[in-house]
Amino acid sequence: MLKLAHHMPEPTPIELLKSEIQNGNYKAAAEATALFIKIDRSAALDYFISQLTNDDPVVRDRVALGLYDLQDNKAVGPLLKAINKPENSNYNGTLAFALSALDCSTLLKEIFDLLFYGNAEVRMSVEVILDEQIFEFNKADLLSIEAKWESIKKNPQDCPYFEKYNEQIQYFVDSFLAYLK
Repeated sequence: MLKLAHHMPEPTPIELLKSEIQNGNYKAAAEATALFIKIDRSAALDYFISQLTNDDPVVRDRVALGLYDLQDNKAVGPLLKAINKPENSNYNGTLAFALSALDCSTLLKEIFDLLFYGNAEVRMSVEVILDEQIFEFNKADLLSIEAKWESIKKNPQDCPYFEKYNEQIQYFVDSFLAYLK
C-alpha cells in the first residue's frame, strides 16, 4: 500500500507577519507591522482594523500603532468603536493615540465625549486632536456639548478624574463655545 505524505502548505510572508504581530515580542511585532505596511498597505489596513476586536490588548495596541503609521481614515470608525467598547476602557490609550493621526474633523461631539468620559491616556490624545485639527460643526453640536458639560458639572461622578481635569476640559469647552458668540 502506497502512503501519500500530506504536505502542509508553507505559510506566506503575510501569514508569517500576522503571526509575528500576534505572538512576537514588542520589537519583532513592530518590525512585522512596518514590513506588512511596506509589502501591502491595503492588506495591512484590513488586517489591523480586523484585529481591533482582538481580546488581547497587546495585539490591539500593536495594530493601533500600525494604523497610526498608515494614517488611513478608513480606520476612524473602527478605532472609535474600539475606544468606546466597555471591555477596553482600561486599555484604550493607544487606540486614541492612533485616532490622533486621523481626520476627526466631522466628529467634534464624539471627540468631546472621549474628553468627558475617557481615561487620562485617552484625554491626552483627544487634547492633541482638539488642539491640532479643524472641525466642521454647527450651533446644535456646540449646544449639545455645552449641555453635556453642564450635566457633568452637576454630576462629576460621571466624568472620570473630574477633579483633576475639569479645568482643562473647561478650557476646551470654552474654546469651542466661543463660536456661539
